[in-house]
Amino acid sequence: MEEEEVLLLGQFHQIGVETFGMAGPDIDRTLLISKESGLPTIISGGISGIGDCLAAAEATRNESPGIQGIITGKAIYEGRLDLVEAIEASSSTCCVIALRV
Repeated sequence: MEEEEVLLLGQFHQIGVETFGMAGPDIDRTLLISKESGLPTIISGGISGIGDCLAAAEATRNESPGIQGIITGKAIYEGRLDLVEAIEASSSTCCVIALRV
């Protein structure tokens, strides 16, 4: 692992990067990671419904590089999120990736 990668991982730990199952994504921290690293980010997990997709899309609308994607799975398979609706709602700012869990 390169020194820059180690430093970046340490910064993630310092700002408290965590995972929260179905509790909603931490959009503010995800945008902070994007801003501090200068890299596009992807929200992975915590998506409980269309509201989370809309919130992520809106929050990143004027940010660069911002949130480029949302990974979801459980919400789709449990019927709380319609994949087509999620893609349409957030397509102008980020993509939605469905994973089988």
